[in-house]
Formats: sequence, C-alpha cells, structure tokens
Amino acid sequence: MTNKQKTLCQSRRCKPIHRLMITDLPDILLTEILARVDSHKCALTCKLVCKQWYSLTSCPDFVSRFITNHVVHDQDHQKHSLIVLSIGTPVGGGPVGRWDRCISFIGSPDLESAWTHSTSKNFAEKSGCVHILASNNDLLVCQFKSWMYMRDNTCFVHNPFTMEWFRLPSAPSTVHAMAITCDPYYRRDTQGRHCLRNSGRRFKILCIGDFFGPGGWLHKGAAFYYCSERRRWSNATRLENRFYLPCTNFVAYQGKFYWASELAGLLVVYDPSGAAGSEKRLCEFPAVESCWGKGSRLVRLGVSQGSLRMMRIFWLRNLHDHDHLDHGFTLCVWELMEDGEHDKVIWRLKHSVRSDDMSSSQNSCLQSDPKSKVKLLEFDPVDEEIVYLDLCGCIVSCNLRTRNLEVVSEPPSHFRRDPPFSNMVFPLAHPWWPAPLFS
Repeated sequence: MTNKQKTLCQSRRCKPIHRLMITDLPDILLTEILARVDSHKCALTCKLVCKQWYSLTSCPDFVSRFITNHVVHDQDHQKHSLIVLSIGTPVGGGPVGRWDRCISFIGSPDLESAWTHSTSKNFAEKSGCVHILASNNDLLVCQFKSWMYMRDNTCFVHNPFTMEWFRLPSAPSTVHAMAITCDPYYRRDTQGRHCLRNSGRRFKILCIGDFFGPGGWLHKGAAFYYCSERRRWSNATRLENRFYLPCTNFVAYQGKFYWASELAGLLVVYDPSGAAGSEKRLCEFPAVESCWGKGSRLVRLGVSQGSLRMMRIFWLRNLHDHDHLDHGFTLCVWELMEDGEHDKVIWRLKHSVRSDDMSSSQNSCLQSDPKSKVKLLEFDPVDEEIVYLDLCGCIVSCNLRTRNLEVVSEPPSHFRRDPPFSNMVFPLAHPWWPAPLFS
C-alpha cells in the first residue's frame, strides 16, 4: 500500500459519522411514523418527548391520521370492544345487609383500576354505590344510588377512557330504565379511505319513568329524553300501556330507541327527534311453534355487528304436567331484516339452541342444573355467535354455533340466595383515540 493510500484510509477513519436522529426528521415524515404506533397511549406519551412532538400529536389532523391508519388499514379494528360486568355483591362480605355493585372491565385491567380511582375520587364523601344503567359506543350512563336517600335520581354520563363525569339535570321522574345513543367520534369519508373527526359530537338519553298528569294523577310509562345540545330534559310523552307494560330492555340503534312490549307482542321504536308521541309499532314478535308449549318467556334486545337482534327463552314444559321444567329450554335468536318484496321489516331466525345441547368443560357452577335459573344478559357486539347468559348466578358466554359455555364471572362463594338485583352486562366500544364528552 502506498503512502497516498494509507493517508486516504486514515482520513476516512477519522471522518466523523453524522447520525440522523428521529427528532431531525421533517414534520410530514415524523407524523407518518407517530401515527403508526400501537395505541393511543403510546401516541400520548410522545407528547412528553419535546415541544415539536407535542405540537404534532396535539394537531387535529394527526388524530384523524392516527385513526385512519388503525381503522382503515388495520384488519383487526373490529376486535376492539369490551364487556363491562356489573355484579351484585353484599357490603361487608355477608349475604345480609347492603348491596353494592362490582364493576369489572373484561379485557382491560387498566380501565378497571381507572374506574375505581375515578369513582372513589368523585363519590368519596357519599355513602352508596354507582350503578351502570346503559352504554353506547364509548359512553356509560351511571346512577349513584345512596344507601340513605333511596329516591336519589342523580345520573351521570361517564367516559371511562377520559375519566370524565358529566352530571345530568335531575331526572323529572322516578327512573325505571335508561338508554343512550351517541354519535361516533369519527366517521369515514364517502370512499371509506379516510376517517374524519366528528367535531359536533352529540348524545341523547331516553328515560322511562312516571309523571303527574292533569288532576295530579300519577301515570306510569312516560318517556323523557335529554339532548346534549340543549342540556335539558324534554317534556313528558305518555306511552300507551300496550306499548310499555310490561316491557323488556331498551336499546339504541341507528339513532333511535327500541324495546319489546310483551303485553302487545310488538317491537316498538321511539324517535326522540320526531313529534310528540312518536312511538310506533314496528313489527310483531316471531310466531312460536305450538310444540314448544305455553309458559313464561324471557326477551332481550341487542346489537351485534351493526344489526338489531332479539333473543328469547322458551321453556319446554311437560305436556302432562305444566309445572315441570324437566325438558329444559330453547334459546332462539332472530335478526331484524328488511323485506324489500313486501316493503316491511321481518324477524329472521338465526339460531335455535336447546339447553340439553349446551356443554362446558369447566368444573364450576355450570354443573348445577341450568334449567331452573336462566336470564338473558347481552349480545356480544363483535362476535355474532356469542351471547351472555346468567345461569344460576354465573355470567357465562354461550357460543351459539358450538353450543359451548364458558364462565366469565362466578358469584361469591357465600351467595346462598339471589341478590336483590340481577347481574348485568354492557357492551363498550374501545376507541382508537379517547374522545371528550363535549368536543
């Protein structure tokens, strides 16, 4: 090697190497990188790096870009849903005395700890418990029930992802049931390639209760609704008894409220944006085969994969002894569909499962006879083949295709009788980006 070559090699070794730092990237390229992190928690952590990153991640365009990358391009976006359990538990560890609500977020222990911290912070000086009344998208409607003042109708709208609590004005009547519908935080464009933030997000709440009519008479079955734009309750709309008594759960679907009236055998729809008395008959219940026999029935409405569904329990009674339930029950699931040929909506049977065909590999409370105590809880919002049941105090998931039962939650070991209120399940959408209550 010549002296010239040695000098050239030494100069190359001594020449400093300029490393490119991620903070030196242009804003456009940096935005594309940060918008592809795994979760919004990682994106929010990026705010702490430097002022440049804080400015980028705080921009509304960045939020839209982040949501677009995960919703449009991520094939697993539909799996981001949660199940919230509301389980009755006795205070003090015994079966006698006051009853509390144990809230459990299946699939997200972080939300469960955040709920505990948030409720203890907001209701630390009050004696009572928080009940969940309804859910829609990423919002919950809650009611604080005092152990001292039984007629306390204080209700809240809660976002468990932002830990916001919004106190609603006092309900104008005794609350029997509630349902909420809210706009999604984002929507797709016409081509479905981009997600746009919904800056005018609204929510509406339906409250079913009592009201005092002319002459001071108390009427049961009145509908009130609350609009987040007006920040007040509407005047009472009296529901016809055949549309209300007795009724099942209330569910929000496509901006309207639906419920099933067992007395009239009808599915009823209520449009809060319509004229007074806008409740109307939508369609009748599906016909029941005579071989199923007569007896008590349970009905539950819900939404799964964007479709309105109904599940129903039919007891299989002994034809010679109607008091015996030794034949178990049949669980049927229908889906509401449009009949374009006759210009109406109809119920189409999707599943029919007998209790004798259900099985479980778990040694738990399922070993007890499920024919005696069964309650319908909720549909899985993502998996159309999964429904949630209450079997003898156990919350179980039932796969309608495989007939398999899996325990989601077991009651405390000291339970010897039914609690004064039943277990409840609420679907909750897990947003890619936490949305404020009022954007």
